[in-house]
Amino acid sequence: MGLLALGLLICAAWFDPTQIAAGEHLSWTGLVTEKCPGCPLCGLSRGFAFALRGEFTIASKLNLAFWPFFLTAVAGAVQVPLALRMLIFKK
Repeated sequence: MGLLALGLLICAAWFDPTQIAAGEHLSWTGLVTEKCPGCPLCGLSRGFAFALRGEFTIASKLNLAFWPFFLTAVAGAVQVPLALRMLIFKK
């Protein structure tokens, strides 16, 4: 789960909110869209992108579930280096 969370945060940092709204974040899947098709978590991708740029107020307004998902993703991403450290220095 930590690698997935890290991947989400990297994607949000890589694409700006305008690119996400245009559906460019889906380009790696081979899907060509004119705009983001939307999903049940609509606003979270753009919210993550805004949050990683320091715009927490805008991120919160896009989806009410932003904070629980964002904090879970950050907590998961932080666990990746800790888990790697445990694997490397396992005794």
